Amino acid sequence: MLIISIDHQYEPYFNGSYAVDDVSTDRKKQVLLVLYRDIIRNGFSETVAKKPIAKFFDTDDREILPRQWTAEMKALVKQEILHHPVERFHRFTTLAKIIFSLGGLVVMLGVAALIYGIFVSGPKKKSNRAAFTELPVAGDRYYGSLFGQEFMTGGKLRAGWVIIESSNPQDSVVQLRLSEDIGDFTFKPETINHSTFEGPIFITKFSTDGRKNTFTGTDTDFVFESTVYQDNFDAYKLPATNE
Repeated sequence: MLIISIDHQYEPYFNGSYAVDDVSTDRKKQVLLVLYRDIIRNGFSETVAKKPIAKFFDTDDREILPRQWTAEMKALVKQEILHHPVERFHRFTTLAKIIFSLGGLVVMLGVAALIYGIFVSGPKKKSNRAAFTELPVAGDRYYGSLFGQEFMTGGKLRAGWVIIESSNPQDSVVQLRLSEDIGDFTFKPETINHSTFEGPIFITKFSTDGRKNTFTGTDTDFVFESTVYQDNFDAYKLPATNE
């Protein structure tokens, strides 16, 4: 029996800051609304769900649970979803296309894919993941998204490359510098300039969950997140040894 695992990945595509009524103080409070694409993956395809996922965060980056949303916040969600609908896609994998078109060859191709996954792709993916998530060293470069008031003006997700200037293995404190080429997020990081770094410097704390590396400012609201999509670890980190 063929079992297909389904994976959901939530990818931010819009964010905006708003002043809403605080019923506990009768004053305005600032909240951040983030809309996420729900990318549904299985062994044969990738599909973006029609309805986005909405989350609110307070000024301390704590999520405001849906049961705590006011009517004003709910109206904001409906408004921004209407103004910023999800950009959808549906992609079949190479394996699925082969199954649909050739049918009879699916068994042989499945066996070949299994062997490749066990002896080639699996070990390589594991090695690339380990290299991506290890504590960075001076000269390492990462591509990712930028968060913080300085980079979120207008409610648009910004992204670019950073270079590591120093790191401390004892406390995971990392000093990084931004490239001047900061723009819209792209799934092709290699097309963005990653050789010149003359932007601002930030002192951050490094953490990772195995697919996303997070650099959180130690004394600012700056956050840099480098998230790998489709296990393409090589595209989002360029080790210092590659220079």
